[in-house]
Amino acid sequence: MNFDGLLAALTGNKIDFIAAGMNPSEERKKAVDFSVVYYDAHSTMLVATDKVDVLKVPEDFKGLKVGVQKATIQEGIADEQFSESEKVAISKIPNLIMELQSGKIDGIILAEVVASSYADANPDISLNGLDLGSEGGVALAINKGTEELLTEIDKTLEQIMSDGTLDQYIIEATELAAEE
Repeated sequence: MNFDGLLAALTGNKIDFIAAGMNPSEERKKAVDFSVVYYDAHSTMLVATDKVDVLKVPEDFKGLKVGVQKATIQEGIADEQFSESEKVAISKIPNLIMELQSGKIDGIILAEVVASSYADANPDISLNGLDLGSEGGVALAINKGTEELLTEIDKTLEQIMSDGTLDQYIIEATELAAEE
């Protein structure tokens, strides 16, 4: 399912919760409840390896195309920090990677753990060292009025955060995403 369709699927009772790097923004909190924050990622940029020394700061992207995944916190970062660039919003990260590799876009704003995974797997793309700030953390989204489910989810998240299982899940999920 595309990220930009997740909230509609949740509020339409097609799914029970969202576990997809969802930022608990104030706007989203109006429609759904959120678990405890289980991960606080930083956003960074991927660029072609041969341009890593040229495209280092937002100003370097003036007039260039910057890719983001639709309906993500990175889309807001593009609007705020890359206002002089052309934003290209695409639903799936692997499609953004192909656009970067083919030269159709000049950079991609991603969560650092995801960007690192793609850079490690593809020698033609690299992190440019730009720290675009914290995403404010991610949490699971749950329909309002499902307090019992929320309580159980929070208990489970607290457990897997404390015993290190969550770190392993993030590594495995990133590896799977890179294979798409």
